[in-house]
Amino acid sequence: ANKAAELTKLHPIGTEGTLLSKVYVGGYLVPFDLSFCALVVCGILVSILWGENYGNETQSADKEDANKKSWYSDFVEAYFTTIRSKDILYTGLVSSLFEGSMYIFVFMWTPAMKALMPDEDIPFGTVFATFMVCCMAGSSIFSTFIGSMKNEKFGVFVFSAATVAFILMTLANTAITAIIAFLLFETTVGCYFPMMGTMKSAIVPENKRAAIYNIYRI
Repeated sequence: ANKAAELTKLHPIGTEGTLLSKVYVGGYLVPFDLSFCALVVCGILVSILWGENYGNETQSADKEDANKKSWYSDFVEAYFTTIRSKDILYTGLVSSLFEGSMYIFVFMWTPAMKALMPDEDIPFGTVFATFMVCCMAGSSIFSTFIGSMKNEKFGVFVFSAATVAFILMTLANTAITAIIAFLLFETTVGCYFPMMGTMKSAIVPENKRAAIYNIYRI
């Protein structure tokens, strides 16, 4: 990835003043562009070479029905199952919103630190390692409280803490305040994944789970 990033410098496609002048290529974008190409190639190969795994079906009629299904039929069934069940729909919305905020955080925490500490040599590796420790601590917190508290109630506390963390990030005018908010949010991330995994396993039907999870991601 480092060698790919060093192949060319980051530069706009078009000349200044045109729409393409805001579209950049090269530099640190090269690894992402190459990964997109690899994803497209792998997607084509999978669609050609892989067959669907329908599990251990014993009745031939079920096998025939499964073979007659089009590639998008599972997604259609999963979509209607999602919109007809409030529990599944709301779980998907909560999951999508939280994970969306998490990915925004992943991209924005380094620029935020640079803005608050413009003249400092920031140890990004150490900060990121601390984030991972907080994630692990969050998972341990879930293991501690899940035996004495309902999963849904625990989730309310997790999302409330995450909201407080984002408010602190917005209001932070010092690096210490920002770091505290970052660590709090990463702790809620560690709590979120086992909590949401438990909730999804109880709410989402097993035979449509993969397709519904993909809809959540979209």
